[in-house]
Amino acid sequence: MVFELLAWWYGPGWKQAIARIYQWARGAQRAFSAGLLLRTLFEPWRRIISVGGRSFDAKLRDAADNLVSRFVGASVRFLVLIAAMAAMIGAIVFGAIVAFAWPLIPLGILYCLYRGVAG
Repeated sequence: MVFELLAWWYGPGWKQAIARIYQWARGAQRAFSAGLLLRTLFEPWRRIISVGGRSFDAKLRDAADNLVSRFVGASVRFLVLIAAMAAMIGAIVFGAIVAFAWPLIPLGILYCLYRGVAG
């Protein structure tokens, strides 16, 4: 049974650990909805749109309100995209560390057992 575990650990298990890197990065991308944020980057914040009146002054004020709403929307979405990028990079780095450490874990267990017995 130990040999089967080691055969899995250094074979399919290691491949699964490497494949998990993509899954973690994809999960971060889905959690932040990065694709949707990119598609709607310059849409108004919370879909607040002013519909102008008949006068030129009212139309100019509403255009300025809509411009500010779009600027706020783009700013918030851009900050969330930066957070999504950081989460994706963090997932990739953490996954790479796990994939690198994967073959060393059984050796670490053996070393700890040796140190525990030998003192």
